[in-house]
Amino acid sequence: MASGECVMQPNSPTIQQELEDKLMSLMADKNSNLNEIEALISQGVTINCTNREGLTPLLQLVKLGHARNDLLDVIRLLLDQNGIDVNCKDSDEWNALYYLCRLYQKADLINIILLLIQRGIQVDWTNKLKKNAFLLLCQHYPHKNMIDIVQIFIDNNIDIGCKDNDGWNALHHLCNNYKQSNLVDVIRLLVEHGMDITCNNGGGWNALHILCQEKTEDNYMDLIKLFINLGIDVNSKNKGGWNALHILCQNYQKDNLIDIVRIFINHGIDVNCSNGGEWNVLHILCNRYKEENLVDLIQLLIDHGIDVNSKKKGGWNALHCLCKNYKKGNLIDIVRLFINNGIDVKCINDGGWNVLHILCKNCSNLSNLIEIVELLVENGIDVDCKTQHGKGWNAFKIFCNDNANAKVYNKLKLLLEKK
Repeated sequence: MASGECVMQPNSPTIQQELEDKLMSLMADKNSNLNEIEALISQGVTINCTNREGLTPLLQLVKLGHARNDLLDVIRLLLDQNGIDVNCKDSDEWNALYYLCRLYQKADLINIILLLIQRGIQVDWTNKLKKNAFLLLCQHYPHKNMIDIVQIFIDNNIDIGCKDNDGWNALHHLCNNYKQSNLVDVIRLLVEHGMDITCNNGGGWNALHILCQEKTEDNYMDLIKLFINLGIDVNSKNKGGWNALHILCQNYQKDNLIDIVRIFINHGIDVNCSNGGEWNVLHILCNRYKEENLVDLIQLLIDHGIDVNSKKKGGWNALHCLCKNYKKGNLIDIVRLFINNGIDVKCINDGGWNVLHILCKNCSNLSNLIEIVELLVENGIDVDCKTQHGKGWNAFKIFCNDNANAKVYNKLKLLLEKK
């Protein structure tokens, strides 16, 4: 050996750093080979080493290498090493269980969780953002064995009532995320173990509000009935003043909506409740719902005392909203229903638009437009009323600006042009 040559020993800092860097690289690579990982570990790499991000090999694996098909086997290999810290955490105080519940989307997650628990991971750890692994699971995990994992967490004394900094608990996240048919059973399990169903998040939303915004599954009615039977306040409002019925009618577009609305009514919902924008459920329905049984829904609400002349901010009543949104042939039946129940057909919104303006702007292609206009004229609509409180256009000019149908034009001309 020549004088002055440096021979690096296996335990030299440079060699050790190379081994650690190589291990971190293998942990992040979903296609790395298990045998290669095992061979590298056998060379004496420090199993709890950390990289620049503060991740150990275990955390690197579950954060960046979680998509690998043999994740359970690699985790087991790491946990079999002497001195492994199963409770290691990164700079945000996330442990391996956090990353798995946040990122791992396969049904064998349950086996990995059981292995980590067997090896002593702290199941009930809560990080500085007040999240635990259970919250992350309910927020992200999609599979039907959710209920089995929830039971494992309960058996290991996790705080199922944990709320994050935004006030969301597991029930909020489940109703927002979980699409499986056994959500009813998961909710029952949580309630049996003390989950507070009345909990509101930072925006004042309870789990029923979130359910009414997100769910369209076949067992939707069963879920709503479950919450009601468990004692949730159907009249609770979020900070925007929206109750569950408002949120439901804003988002739900199936023709069985009427059955769900009836459930709410039968359990004491205030049909005249208005949100922060002064929309009641009738405004929302007329503005959003497009199924032909809208007429039956409106009749149901009228039968239970809804104020048909209530106006939202901007001065729009339900008839204004209806004629902007609804394009079905039975629109005339709904207009007639409103008229028969005392709606003010002459009502003008803050922009000076009456229902005739809105109808001619938005429903000019309806086959029975002339009949609807005739109905409004018969009931006293001002055909020469101009938008912008007299400075704008009348209904006929609005129609002419947006429509070139000569046949309809001539009929409307007779009806709407003031002599």
